Amino acid sequence: MTGSHRGVGLSLLGMMVLLFTPVPASPQESGRLEGNSVGLFAGFADIAKAKSALELGGYLDVGSYRTPRLRLVLGVDYLSSETERKRLDGSFSDLTFSGDLRLRPLRVKSVVPYGGAGLGIHFRSNDYDDPLIADIYDGIVVGVQVFGGVKVDASDTGRWGLSAELRRVQAQNLDRTSLRVGVFVRR
Repeated sequence: MTGSHRGVGLSLLGMMVLLFTPVPASPQESGRLEGNSVGLFAGFADIAKAKSALELGGYLDVGSYRTPRLRLVLGVDYLSSETERKRLDGSFSDLTFSGDLRLRPLRVKSVVPYGGAGLGIHFRSNDYDDPLIADIYDGIVVGVQVFGGVKVDASDTGRWGLSAELRRVQAQNLDRTSLRVGVFVRR
């Protein structure tokens, strides 16, 4: 197992332990830590065997899971790029729908760091002429992702704010690392 695969595997194992460990029921926390949010982001994606690309997307924090600090987040993102292989003209795109578990361990004033892991369904398409290459960047695949980031409240009430995230995605023939920045609004 390579180092990057081992890291993803350990992250997923940690998330599984969190998911299936019994947790006593506790009252919801009060204050700004609560609250579902909707966010938009833009990112720079460094893609294996392809040119770096702009990534755009959004997410919906749908609620807590087992504890107020563990959140279920649904997302969508899109990117398009060209491969870095010689004598290949064309590009590919990836539309991803993802489900993440995001752990927010603490709050320091208006700053909330988080980390987590998730799964994504990648819908890929391309315009390559060579059928062997076209098959590599085409179709539907499932990928895994690990990430860490920070949300910073930009208002006194915590109603909206800014976010930054580093995310590693591994999917067949489409591994990438993204740095995302965005804005969110709490509902």
